[in-house]
Amino acid sequence: MTLAVVFPGQVFDADLMAEALHPFDGDPLVGALAEMLGTDDWAGLDCIDASIAGPCTLVAGLLTARQQLDRSTVAATAGHSFGEITALTYAGVLGDLDAIRIVARRGKLSRLASKDRAGTMAAVVGLTPSEVDWDRRATISETGEILEFAAMNDSQQNVLTGDDRAVHQVMDRAVEAGAVVAELPIPGAYHSPLMYPAVDDLAGYLAGMTFGPLEIPVFSAIDGIAHDDPEDFRTLVPRGLVLPVRWREAMTAMVAAGVTDVADAGPGEVLRRLGRRHRKLKFRRLIADTVAQAVPVVPVVPV
Repeated sequence: MTLAVVFPGQVFDADLMAEALHPFDGDPLVGALAEMLGTDDWAGLDCIDASIAGPCTLVAGLLTARQQLDRSTVAATAGHSFGEITALTYAGVLGDLDAIRIVARRGKLSRLASKDRAGTMAAVVGLTPSEVDWDRRATISETGEILEFAAMNDSQQNVLTGDDRAVHQVMDRAVEAGAVVAELPIPGAYHSPLMYPAVDDLAGYLAGMTFGPLEIPVFSAIDGIAHDDPEDFRTLVPRGLVLPVRWREAMTAMVAAGVTDVADAGPGEVLRRLGRRHRKLKFRRLIADTVAQAVPVVPVVPV
C-alpha cells in the first residue's frame, strides 16, 4: 500500500463543518480560527462565504489528517481547488497561521472580483468531458459570454463556470442530453476569467510569505502533476483562481507514481465519492473516524 491524503475545497454545509471542528475544541489552531472569525459557533457559520468556509475547511482537514495519520506513512498529498493550500500546509511548505490567512484572503479577493459580474457554477454529471465541451462551445456561440470548465473531476463529473445566462443555458442543454445538473451555491464564477482581478493581489500576498521545503510531494490539481519544489506554488496558487481544477489528471498521476490508497481528510466526503469511480485507487473518509474517537459514547456510522 502506498498512501496519499487529499483535502477538499469549499464545504457549504455548516453542520458538516461543525462535525469536523468540534472534536478539536481546545486546539490552539481552532482557537486562532475562532478569534479570526469572531465566533466558535461552527454550526452557525455562513459557509457560502469563501473567506469564512475556506479557513474552517483548511483547519478541519489539517487537524483530522494529523490526528488520524502517521505522516511518515503518507507518500503524497493533493487538494481540490483551495484544498491545495491545505495540502501545502500538511506537506510543510506553509505555516498553519499563514495558510489560514492565505485562504481567507483568497476568499475575500474572489468575492470582490464577483461584485461587478457575479457569475455562477454548475455540476454536470453523466456526460463525458468532450460532450460537455461541445455543449459549452455551442452555448458560447449563441451567447458570446464566458463559460469555462471549473473542474474536471472524473470521466462523468465536470463543473462549469461563467456568466449566469451562459451557465443556465448550458445546464438546459446538458439535461436534454441526459445529464444530471446542479447549480452550486456559490455567488461567483470561480476558476474562470472573471476571477482574474484577484490574481495579482494574491500573487503579491504570497510573495511576502516564507515557504518551507516540501516534505511530501504535492500533486497539484492546477496542472495535474507532482511537484517537489515549493516555489512552483507561488505561481500556481494564484493562477488556480482562473484555471480549472484538473482533479482527474492529478489522481491519474498519483496512480502512475504508485499510490494505491487515498484518505479523504474532509470535511464532507466529496473526494471520497469521486474516488468511488476510480478503479485503481481505494478511497476512505477520515472525518467519521475522528468523530468516533472524539465521542466514543455516540455510535457513528461512516457514510
